[in-house]
Amino acid sequence: IDEGLEIHYDGDLPGRSGMGSSASFTVGLLHALHGIKSEMISKRALALEAIEVDHDIVKENVGIQDHIAASFGGFNRLDFKGARSSFLVTPIMIRKDWLNLFLRHIMLFYTGIDRHSSEVAVLQVAKFEGAEEILCRMVEMVDEGQSLLTMGRFREFGLLLHEAWLLKRSFGASNERIDSLYEAALGTGALGGKILGAGKGGMLMIFAEPDARMGIERVMR
Repeated sequence: IDEGLEIHYDGDLPGRSGMGSSASFTVGLLHALHGIKSEMISKRALALEAIEVDHDIVKENVGIQDHIAASFGGFNRLDFKGARSSFLVTPIMIRKDWLNLFLRHIMLFYTGIDRHSSEVAVLQVAKFEGAEEILCRMVEMVDEGQSLLTMGRFREFGLLLHEAWLLKRSFGASNERIDSLYEAALGTGALGGKILGAGKGGMLMIFAEPDARMGIERVMR
């Protein structure tokens, strides 16, 4: 593009929230630039371009899952095979009424803590060495979680999320403030949850049965 170009960006979320807003911005910008040139780009190619921008040009220490999620859209399972381009996107097939019920179990709270995910990620990756048992358990949870979701067993899915939370905490994803928020939610009926993104701040996702939502909202306020 060699002619003049003016770009305006408006976001509905605070920056550094752990919601994938940075990757979504890169994907959206690239998609728009291709559109200006009247180019149709595939979802996979768009994801790979966005990953290249953030990893190779901006030099961010971030994963690639957000770029793929933003490029493909939908409710998917992502499998990574090692090489950057060797990923598999599989739609999760779930009954529509169960999907609606699943969404009613999800609550999002902004911790008010601003952090740079790239810096947090560097510290976490440094703790992976010697943690093969924990990492293998986290991989096993993918099959378990998908199975529970597709069977509509959301209570058990919430308890699995709690186990995953405990494992992720061991890599330094939490802090005293987030721990206190999470414990308050559990004490009011939450089944589990996770800090989104790299951790240490941003958005806290709480998973609870719909009947418990009002009490959790009151405590978290």
